[in-house]
Amino acid sequence: MSPNQRTSVILPASTAAALSRARTQETVATTTEVSVVRSRAVSWLSGIHRRGSSVSTAEYIDKVDEFGMEATYQAELERLREEGCSDPEAYVHRVHTRACYEEVRDHEVAGDVLRELEARDVITTPYPGFHFLVVDRDESRVERCIEVKPSGTNTRRPSISWKEWKSASNMDLRDAY
Repeated sequence: MSPNQRTSVILPASTAAALSRARTQETVATTTEVSVVRSRAVSWLSGIHRRGSSVSTAEYIDKVDEFGMEATYQAELERLREEGCSDPEAYVHRVHTRACYEEVRDHEVAGDVLRELEARDVITTPYPGFHFLVVDRDESRVERCIEVKPSGTNTRRPSISWKEWKSASNMDLRDAY
């Protein structure tokens, strides 16, 4: 399966409904709701995996990763809304793939932030070492760099790539990572 290919998994109605509400923003997903949804999805996916269904290990892990990314994105949007931000989507950006990174480079505010980090050799293009870039609403600088480590297996020690280590240990990003 290629990284850009998506597979379909049918979620239980309660989990699918909560995700749908969070995605369409009919209601704002609270941190508690995201946590409950995550718990339901992981339990459901674990049950499929144990029953030996046609979902492969790779597909299972991809689904958990996809869910972790979406839950993180929604939680960060909610955090900004709680802080009074009327347009949080303008400040939270996915930068985990080449296509996402290139799209953010063209963004009016976030693009300037990325280009400044590149010019100072703080990050490596097109994979900066984190999944989400959150831009400060007042100063047009990095507020947060979020690395997501969802796991579909019982992982005691998540791995860290060289680029993740480079970004997290950099003096210019350390406090935001």
